Amino acid sequence: AQSQDYLAPGAFIEEGISLDITEAGLDSLLGLAMDFIPPDMIIGSIPPQEIADLFFCTQDLAIDNLILHTDVQDVSIDATPDGLVLQLTRDLWINDSDDPAIVSFDGCIDYICFLHSDPANIQIQMPLSMALATDPATGEEFIDVTLGDLSHNIEAAMQNKIHMTDCAVGTINEWLSAVGLNMFDLIIGQFVGELETTLEEETANIEILIEDALRALWIEDSTDLMGSQLTYK
Repeated sequence: AQSQDYLAPGAFIEEGISLDITEAGLDSLLGLAMDFIPPDMIIGSIPPQEIADLFFCTQDLAIDNLILHTDVQDVSIDATPDGLVLQLTRDLWINDSDDPAIVSFDGCIDYICFLHSDPANIQIQMPLSMALATDPATGEEFIDVTLGDLSHNIEAAMQNKIHMTDCAVGTINEWLSAVGLNMFDLIIGQFVGELETTLEEETANIEILIEDALRALWIEDSTDLMGSQLTYK
């Protein structure tokens, strides 16, 4: 006699069928991330920020007509020992020479400068995790996508790319250096903060876009298998 194991009706076979996302499948998801950073970000005005409070005066810095331009170079999902990482490589530059941003120094010293930059190659990374979850509203299972905290090299990449014109740049930087500040670091810090805010606001949108794309790959059906109904999903 030969013994045989039987599955009870309705028994669940965990991972009875597996589906791998191919490189081409990942590429289609990457296409969704291409627009993660819009090509032109019109920030406009950054209100006056106090950058120094001295015994005899205070110094404010404001920027107007600020526009960040980007041009996509590459986007990829890389595997690391810690998991998947969404990596975007783009060129980034501030305004153009014929339409510069306006930088205003007000307080201890008063100057107005025009600002633009050469393109800088920047890299933005965000950890990417995917896990099976259940939609509480519908009870349907889906792949929950989570993007972690972003990191970037913008400050380093923008070094020596900034151009300030129509003002006494040397005098301004000399005065700021005397109080422990650097003009170019201050300006880069101002727009990087705005860029980080924009990226963080867009994170939830890119998560939803990828989740919706993965839902389209979801397979759920039933078939007859040797007189028994087999449901797979």
